[in-house]
Amino acid sequence: MNCSTIPALLILLLFVSPFSKSYSQSNEKIQITGKIIDGGTDIPLEYASISAYSINDSTIIGGGISNEKGDFSIDAKSAPFYLEIRFLGYLSKNTKAFSPGENQKRVNAGEIILNEDSESLEEVEVIGEKSQMQLKLDKRIFNVGKDLSNTGANAVEILDNIPSVEVDQEGGVSLRGSENVRILIDGKPSAMLGMSGSDALLLLQGDMIERVEVVTNPSSRYEAEGDVGIINIILKKNKKQGINGAVTATTGFPHNHSLGVNLNYRKGKFNLFGGYSVNYRKSPGTGYLYQEVYNANTTEISEQIRDRTRGGLGNTFQFGTDFYLNDKNTLTVSGTIRPAGRNNETNLRYLDFNEAGDLVQEVTRDDNETETKRDYEANLNYVKTFKKEEQKFTFDAQWSISNDLEESDVIEKNLNTGSETEQRVSNLEGGQNWLFQSDYVQPFAKNGKFETGVRTTIRTVNNDYKVEQFNNGEWQVFGGFQDDFIYQENIFAAYAMAGNKNGKLSYQGGIRAEYTDITLTSESEESSNKKQYLNWFPSAHLSYEFNDKNSLQLSYSYRVSRPHYRSLLPFSNYSDSRNFYRGNPDLDPTFTNSIEMGYLKYWETGSFFSSLYYRYSTGAVDRVVFVDSTGNSVRFPINLSTESSGGYEATVSQNIFKWWKFNFNVNLFWFTRDGDYEGQSFEASTFRWTFRLNSQWKLPKDFNAQANWRFRSPYTDTQSDLLALNVLDLSISKDFLKKKATLTFSVQDVFNSRKWRGVIDNEDFYREYEYQWRVRQYLLSFTYRINQNPNKKSGGRPDGDDMMDF
Repeated sequence: MNCSTIPALLILLLFVSPFSKSYSQSNEKIQITGKIIDGGTDIPLEYASISAYSINDSTIIGGGISNEKGDFSIDAKSAPFYLEIRFLGYLSKNTKAFSPGENQKRVNAGEIILNEDSESLEEVEVIGEKSQMQLKLDKRIFNVGKDLSNTGANAVEILDNIPSVEVDQEGGVSLRGSENVRILIDGKPSAMLGMSGSDALLLLQGDMIERVEVVTNPSSRYEAEGDVGIINIILKKNKKQGINGAVTATTGFPHNHSLGVNLNYRKGKFNLFGGYSVNYRKSPGTGYLYQEVYNANTTEISEQIRDRTRGGLGNTFQFGTDFYLNDKNTLTVSGTIRPAGRNNETNLRYLDFNEAGDLVQEVTRDDNETETKRDYEANLNYVKTFKKEEQKFTFDAQWSISNDLEESDVIEKNLNTGSETEQRVSNLEGGQNWLFQSDYVQPFAKNGKFETGVRTTIRTVNNDYKVEQFNNGEWQVFGGFQDDFIYQENIFAAYAMAGNKNGKLSYQGGIRAEYTDITLTSESEESSNKKQYLNWFPSAHLSYEFNDKNSLQLSYSYRVSRPHYRSLLPFSNYSDSRNFYRGNPDLDPTFTNSIEMGYLKYWETGSFFSSLYYRYSTGAVDRVVFVDSTGNSVRFPINLSTESSGGYEATVSQNIFKWWKFNFNVNLFWFTRDGDYEGQSFEASTFRWTFRLNSQWKLPKDFNAQANWRFRSPYTDTQSDLLALNVLDLSISKDFLKKKATLTFSVQDVFNSRKWRGVIDNEDFYREYEYQWRVRQYLLSFTYRINQNPNKKSGGRPDGDDMMDF
């Protein structure tokens, strides 16, 4: 047996051992269904506890919990029974007696209404809260507000704390090792993400985020964009009666200061919600580069030392209203405004050496950039339900516009000769998006469901880029770095899918068609590139429930990753005159076949989730680096021919004691790439793994503590050998003012070790590099909750059960 088979055997054992145990525990039972409703608001209650008792001897014959729609389905022994419904902060309720017939296999208990227990709400001790992480077979839900290490963080830092997600030294987000992931806000693309991508996420404060959903193998109802799946950021919006909300203030070092307010008011048919967040950041980062360039007769040796500070003032205004026209029709109107201004400083030192190691030249380059950014977004949503349960029609419309102006003043000095060069860089991005979407769900038979919908997105982006140098008393365009680029993208989509449930087996299949019309225009070069293609994207999902605590799923999807418009731009940055990035206007989309098998098991104090996944991509994109004879390098994306990748992922959550719980995630990942560019081969094959451990302790006197450890193994990419990454975050919090307020202190990256390090070694050049885009942070945060009784949890349940949805 060779060494490569050992990890595979371990994976197989981890995957099948709980599966085989659970299978033997199943037995034939009657199915009981129903729905739990809040009597005061008519809103479904999630995670209500349902127990079935035998009328004959009052023994428990079955039980379970309600889902996010308030629905429940439990298995029980076939006997006359009644149900007992419990939910923290509500009066428990017993139903009437049910007497199923001899051959009856299903009983529908209908809608069961629970009413608040107003007296006990003020007396009950807090014993539960919504799970930090909920695992479902089609997605994972991360309630980020429960993670102390996210206190005072922005969206990029929150995503970096989520299992399977990584953020690189430039803020790029990847999922399971691939950057081709679709990021949505409230289920839709957002203006702030459509422009500068990861840079925009830095402006979204964490106190406005309720949860993050990760969908690794989406069905046909989702847009086909993103070959490894979807990350959906859900913003806060409450629907409880009266006025409620929260205020959060954070201060930290290096400069990280913010104030956020989220308020909600509901009365009668109206639900008004809004939020405002202001933040000021100055995030210092560092970098180092050592390089040898091999020419015919000489070797050019150089070093680069980088100090960078990014940040400034950002604001977010979010507002909207839900109007309940009647019990079947709801209209929601919302909007978001995000003005921001930043000042980014980059200081570079270039050190050039001869072959003997003697310093022959030293050059400094100081780049002072001011950035002004404005995002505006408006949303309209209409939902109509019908008498038949789960029959629903929805319509969404979204308009967004974004403008981002970056202006830099650059001074480069040669300290040996005393010469000085003055440059200025201007980059103006402006874009407008329209989205229209309509979906319809029609149930059929007992458990069947048919879904269909259409979607249209219309997007235009303008980018004006120019580098000028001051020569002979006037500004002149430098080195051809000028372009007026227009990107137009129209996508028209339609889908249909159907599913049903037969006993313990659930199945679903669908097809999605997307017609893409993209036009790239360079006004300076008077050129145009048009791409049109129609693609069909099938999906299929199978699920088998051995019992109410063990499930297995197999899924398949075909997806696309279209190049982000910034990857198509000829020029986008010139802060570093020796190492810069450019786009590739000829870049084509990547198409991926994805298959995944997942297993989910619950037990009384924890849960286990594992998945095996495999992807095969054509037209895979990779970023490559070329260095010329002077030592200047350019990095740009290219299409390789194929990429095969796969892995095994496992997540375990466990309550060790009432005061201590933890969860850990491990992802073992491999990929092989095959392709060439201009006669140079870019084949690669590698194996890597990541590990995350999150441990939480409930301490005396309302203190809570948390440790979050992340490790990424070393691995080999197409050109680079990446070194290991090891990061530890620590946090402690204290509740006071009758648990209406919380004070949190955290240290992010305790050992200041979050550095991307790598080596490139080929025939033309050798390079060692190290980048750190955010240094260690010390944060102190204060949160005050307005009319949010901590003892009543909307969507939560006691600790004894909260691990069930991990």
